[in-house]
Amino acid sequence: MCSAFTASDGPGQPTVLRDKLITAFKTNCRPTIKICSFDTAPSDPIRYTVLKDAFRMPFRVNFSVKASQIAKLALSGNGTDASIFTAICIGCGWGDETIIRACHPYTCYTRLEIYDEAGILDPSEYRSFWIEYEMGTVRIGKGGVTDAILEWNAEAYHGRVPTQVYVGVSTASSEGSWKFC
Repeated sequence: MCSAFTASDGPGQPTVLRDKLITAFKTNCRPTIKICSFDTAPSDPIRYTVLKDAFRMPFRVNFSVKASQIAKLALSGNGTDASIFTAICIGCGWGDETIIRACHPYTCYTRLEIYDEAGILDPSEYRSFWIEYEMGTVRIGKGGVTDAILEWNAEAYHGRVPTQVYVGVSTASSEGSWKFC
């Protein structure tokens, strides 16, 4: 859990204090994503593009992706393949499965959670999603929808809760475009 503190400049300044507290919280608890949008190329083996800064728990990331199939996200403790504790694949299978695995897809084959929806990705338009991580629980959902399409307790599986998390993305066998703005 992340918190921020600030001091008042004097009595009668609640708006100034609120603005200072929001700025302190954003600075201390929410990394600035330095890359707003970028493209990923096919890669075999899978190579994840890691967002520059680690997120502190709890966090929520909103993003959009445009790809014909297989948009992958990896949550890791230190930004390396070996530290991946959750691998998410949107548009797997024949393009209609969203799945969660407990580590890098090349070392973990078991699909722990599965959600089916035909056409979840599209090569010609961005599709919006979100991912949340809090107290070891990973949730993924579709943009504009409150309920998660998948939820998984990584802490129960791994027996630990990383508090700083790196997010990596890949489109594996296809080209893709990502937006994190």
